[in-house]
Amino acid sequence: MFVVLEEYMLSAYRLFTLTHRQASLDQLEPYSIPAEVQNSTLSRLRKELGWDEVFYLSTCNRILFFFYQEDRDPTTLFELQRSLGIPHDADQAKPLFLSGSAAILHLYDVAASVDSMVVGEREILRQLRHAYLSCHDCGLCGDHLRILMQSAVAAAKTVYHKTRIGQKPVSVVSLAAQRIRQQRLDPAKARVLMVGAGQTNWLVSRFLVKQGFANVTVANRTIKKAEKLAAVFGGDGISLEDLETYDVGFDLLVVCTSATTPILTTDLFRKLLNGEKATDKVVVDLSVPHNVEAKVVQKFRPTYIQIDDLRQLAQENLAFRSGEVAQARKLIGEQLSVFRERVQQRRIEVAMKHVPDEIRSVRKKAMRVVFHRELASLDGDTVELIERMMHYMEKKCIGIPMKAAREAAKPEEEFDLTDIEAKFGFEQLLKETSE
Repeated sequence: MFVVLEEYMLSAYRLFTLTHRQASLDQLEPYSIPAEVQNSTLSRLRKELGWDEVFYLSTCNRILFFFYQEDRDPTTLFELQRSLGIPHDADQAKPLFLSGSAAILHLYDVAASVDSMVVGEREILRQLRHAYLSCHDCGLCGDHLRILMQSAVAAAKTVYHKTRIGQKPVSVVSLAAQRIRQQRLDPAKARVLMVGAGQTNWLVSRFLVKQGFANVTVANRTIKKAEKLAAVFGGDGISLEDLETYDVGFDLLVVCTSATTPILTTDLFRKLLNGEKATDKVVVDLSVPHNVEAKVVQKFRPTYIQIDDLRQLAQENLAFRSGEVAQARKLIGEQLSVFRERVQQRRIEVAMKHVPDEIRSVRKKAMRVVFHRELASLDGDTVELIERMMHYMEKKCIGIPMKAAREAAKPEEEFDLTDIEAKFGFEQLLKETSE
């Protein structure tokens, strides 16, 4: 009976979601709301579909409408599609509908990156927070979604701290950075040559900046792109043709371009060495296909870090993270139990909010109606004393139940999501749980 009652209290929490698990990425597009009309569109949906509160999350592989809806049958997929102007096509991918504890558990899974394409990625928690705050600031979220989001962040925090779901890098760039770090190069002295100025090398540059590498030259087919990336370090950008006459030398060479044939041939590598010992050099090839000619590794024997090995390690690390999912879901289940109590306590808190006004009304009626005649026969000092006594009793009668309600409704850890950096330390959470 209690389980049924608890589930009833949660039944107004509902969601529609479409992810990489149900659809290809292009099938998410019809449910995506452009940023410039997001607030107006969600406000319209809220009114048309009878949602009390709503927030909306859109990422590269996920669409999520999470809403609170009391005193109404759940919104149907047909109603959602109609409001979004999406044809009801039987062949198209359909969002998943969840309600009650199933919807809440799904949100916990999202926040804790259990449901992510890459298990253990922390970026989703940041995206979820920004999605909520955007809707909150527009008045789309109220008390129900506020306490839910507090609970979701708490669940994510618990999972990140008490499991190893975020350990062991699973991106090739992170693994490459880890391998570079193991070479113990001196960032203050090491000469870095980056070949290519695409997204991968931009990601590598973040690691290099963080580690303090400053002597960096970037070579790229388009010299403007090379100069833009090199500017991050205050370095120089050159063209690929300039590598033939590059005589500065290098300690770390990172190469990643879209070329389909090797760029770093034995002849070019010999020139880049500029007479220095090849076995002291670190070469990182993140290209597909390889940009470093196989003969370079065979002949010169540099420390060679290549994408095939990194990909294999990434798969092993992802398997390790996936092995933590069971423990993560156990912790998430515990957080759901806490949330159920929080919802029930919040109902008590709301029910008690009228108590102060009712007690004041009783005092006023007692003084002005019930005991009016008796008070009229008393002298002024006595009436004033009774007034003070009644006022004292009023405050105490208000204070006792309200304090009890606040204590009953107070979660173990509460924070204001609109000021989360200051009161909860969200950025510190990400820092503490980062690799």
